[in-house]
Amino acid sequence: MAKTKRVKNPTRAQKELMVAAGLDWKNWNVLEEDNLSITVISKKAGRKRVLLK
Repeated sequence: MAKTKRVKNPTRAQKELMVAAGLDWKNWNVLEEDNLSITVISKKAGRKRVLLK
């Protein structure tokens, strides 16, 4: 079985990136983060988006 990733609430720096991308940070959770991007997932629809830093 594949291991699933746990979503996390965004940190302050991640919230600022979401707002800069035009997203409402209250509706998104962070799935994963690396040096170049963060992957966020919608709380309502489950849609994923990749935001570049």
